Amino acid sequence: MSCILNAGIALNRCLENIGGIKKVHISTFDDGASFTETAGEISAVVGGTNTYQSFAFKPQTASFTEEGVAAIEAGTSAVYTQTLTMIFHKLETTKRNTLKLVAAAGDLQIVIETRNGDFLLMGRENGANMTTTSAATGTAYADQNGYTVTMVATELDMATPFAAGVFEAYIA
Repeated sequence: MSCILNAGIALNRCLENIGGIKKVHISTFDDGASFTETAGEISAVVGGTNTYQSFAFKPQTASFTEEGVAAIEAGTSAVYTQTLTMIFHKLETTKRNTLKLVAAAGDLQIVIETRNGDFLLMGRENGANMTTTSAATGTAYADQNGYTVTMVATELDMATPFAAGVFEAYIA
């Protein structure tokens, strides 16, 4: 395999970027779904029978990070740990029961909808799993009362973005 670096990253001077997650769309892992990738984006999704459930957030209450680590001494390529952290306000039975189902589902595919309007696929090949859940009442009046959930996936590639309109058309 040739390892040629043939592009750089230009400086974007426009202030048109915003952080955070608007929604996540979660489905059990679907071996029947086939993702076509063109120029580093998912350009089509064919097959698959699973339904994605949507989870919405207030601003600044959900985040996605991705860390790549390569073992140079072992000659291995990077392995990417994808981490999604979500806060759900207010302890409620319906939220508790839904989170228990998510935890029990095991391998999941998660589509992250950013506040910039981009869609990223987490757990594409190996699935994502709920690794921690905490419920807290808070102490002071202004403290969080609710759930904090962490989902983790380990992949051989970074989270794959969807081309414009592809994910929306797939779940329509």
